[in-house]
Amino acid sequence: MNEDAIYHKLINTKLDSIQLDPYGYCNNACWFCPRGHIPNPRIYRRHMPLNLMEHILQQFIDGKGAICVDHFRHIWTGHYNEILLYRHFGGFLDLLKKLGLCTTILSNGLNYTDTNIKQICDAASCGVVSGICMNIPAGEPSAFHRYTGQSPAKFEIMVEGVQRLLCSLPPALLEHKCVSIVVNGVDDNIPDQRTLLGPNAPHIPGNDLDKQLELITQLFPKARVYKVGGLYDRGGHLSKLGVFEHTRLYTKMDEIVFGCHNCGDIGGRPFAWAHINSIGELFLCCCDYLFEYTFGSLATASLSDVWYSKEHVKMLMKAFDGICRTCCSAKKKHG
Repeated sequence: MNEDAIYHKLINTKLDSIQLDPYGYCNNACWFCPRGHIPNPRIYRRHMPLNLMEHILQQFIDGKGAICVDHFRHIWTGHYNEILLYRHFGGFLDLLKKLGLCTTILSNGLNYTDTNIKQICDAASCGVVSGICMNIPAGEPSAFHRYTGQSPAKFEIMVEGVQRLLCSLPPALLEHKCVSIVVNGVDDNIPDQRTLLGPNAPHIPGNDLDKQLELITQLFPKARVYKVGGLYDRGGHLSKLGVFEHTRLYTKMDEIVFGCHNCGDIGGRPFAWAHINSIGELFLCCCDYLFEYTFGSLATASLSDVWYSKEHVKMLMKAFDGICRTCCSAKKKHG
C-alpha cells in the first residue's frame, strides 16, 4: 500500500476496539512468549495514572459515531503484561463503571488475592467485567516450572487463587462460558509442529499439550478450558532466538503486505484497533512487543490528530515493509 491508500483506509475505517496496557510488566516468563526470553521494556514498566487513563478513554467515548464505532464499549487490557499487578486495578474498574465501559480480565492466574477477587466479582455483578481469560500452560508443578519459568511452589499458589476466584464469581459469568483458560503448547495432532522447535525451546514430551489440557480441565471444571497448539511467533523474536522457527513459513521476498487478517472483517488490527501503552503512546499492534512502531501520544495530542497524522501513515508503511512481513496475519500479494 502507498501512503495515499493507507490514509484513505484510516479515514474510512472506524475504530472498533482498544488494547490498553496500563502497566507494562508480566511476572511470568512463558517459553512461547517473547517475555520468556526478553524482559519487558523497562521504560514502559510503569503504572498509568488514572487521570491519564480517563483522559484517554474519554477521547474514544467522545469519538463514537465519528472516529469510533457507535457501539464502542469494550477495552482489552493486554500487551505481554499482567493486569492484576496494576497498582490502580480497583480504581481502573471503578473508572470503567463511571464511563460506561467494560473489559475482559486477561491474566496468567498467579496474582489473585482476596482484594482483587472481590473487586472482580463486584465489577462482574454490574457488567464492568464481561469475561476472564487466563493463560495457564501446565497443570502440574514440574511442567509449570518448565513452561513459565516460575518455581514449582508457585503452581500451588496459582491453583489455589484460581479456584478461589471460580468459587466466588457470579454464577451467570460461568454459566455463559465467559471464564476461560487457554493452554498453549505444541500440538502433536498438527503436522510438522515439532519441526518448528529450535535448540532453545524447552523439553516438551510427546502429546504433552493434551496431557496438560486434561489436567487443567480436572483442576478447574468450572472454567471453559481449551488448547491452542499452533505456534505463533509475534514479531519474529522467537525465531531469532532459536526458540521456534516461524518466519520462514510466512516471509517471502517477492511478496508485499497490503493489510491484516487479524480482525480483518472490520479492517484488521492496524486500522480498526487502537493499541496504547502505559505512557499513553499509540503503537502498531499486539505483535510489537518492544514498541518499535509508535506514532504519537494521547497524553499530549488528540486521538483524531494522532490517528490521521503523517507519522501514523509513515509508521504503517514501515511496518508493512518490516514486522508485518513475518506475521501469519498479514495480507500479502506478489510484488
